[in-house]
Amino acid sequence: MKLVQEGKIRLNDPVTAYLPEFAKNGKSDITVRELLTHFSGLTEDLDSKLCGRARYRLPDGPWIRSPHFLRSRFLYSDINFETLGL
Repeated sequence: MKLVQEGKIRLNDPVTAYLPEFAKNGKSDITVRELLTHFSGLTEDLDSKLCGRARYRLPDGPWIRSPHFLRSRFLYSDINFETLGL
């Protein structure tokens, strides 16, 4: 939120404004606000078999829920805050 106060990030901007590679697999319209509030539609967690113990990186797979689920309800997702950290 400090970055928002400083005008470096805007809550309604798509995440892709800051991380263009986030756009893969239907994630291009997700906003910073949706990550912060857990309304992004991203799944709860990454499959540890796919990520291992490596430092977090953006998921390439289709980690987004179905379109009818997207932005329709709160679902806590570690992926949201891990992406915000990047």
